[in-house]
Amino acid sequence: MLCNSSGSSRHCKQTVSCHHYSRTVSETVNLNHCTVSETVNLSHCTLPCKIDIVKHPREIDGKSTAVHAAVIAPDDVHIYTYPDLPHYSSQENVLLVFPDKDAININDLWSHLDKKTRKSLEEPETKRIKPQIPFTRAVFIDCTWNQTRKIYNDERIKGLQCVELTNRETLFWRYQRGKPHTYLATIEAIYYFLVDIHIHVLKAKYASEYDDLLFFFKFMFEKIHSIYDSQSLKAYKGV
Repeated sequence: MLCNSSGSSRHCKQTVSCHHYSRTVSETVNLNHCTVSETVNLSHCTLPCKIDIVKHPREIDGKSTAVHAAVIAPDDVHIYTYPDLPHYSSQENVLLVFPDKDAININDLWSHLDKKTRKSLEEPETKRIKPQIPFTRAVFIDCTWNQTRKIYNDERIKGLQCVELTNRETLFWRYQRGKPHTYLATIEAIYYFLVDIHIHVLKAKYASEYDDLLFFFKFMFEKIHSIYDSQSLKAYKGV
């Protein structure tokens, strides 16, 4: 995790407005009991696909990491608050990142989707000049795990191809009762999804292209660990 503060960054102080979300960064972070008051250089990320986040209406803004993605990658990330969402089921080349029983592993994503999108199944793969992502949009559900089913079973989402991520352990400080440490925060899931797409679909060496997505997550992680002993936080018990 590099989280650049140089390059083509935008200079900002105290608040950062997001045209895809109604709150400012300082408001959101303040709800997490920390305020970004110092001047920072905030780099914007360009993502290889569009990311839509469907947020449960009872998901508290100050506890959610979804807004981090919308602020860091404003041109590629959009947040919807359920029940406001597009009719994804009528759209092609849209994925739902969700560990459904019929979900395909992200390592197998290329071969699975490529067969559906290739004009001729007999066309040799060697004809391909450069790997392309065979989908245009990925959808994430932002809520507690106990709230996911209502959104997942919505007819506008139901039927989308589900993709599951390679297992990683979360660093999220928000305790999830009875859930394993492989259940990620939304921003972690988006970050790891993009890293896996970069490596397994684009077949490219990862060189920190999306690390800036974790800028606020890293800030909050370090802030919380500077205030509390990690051994006293339930989220890190048994890690």
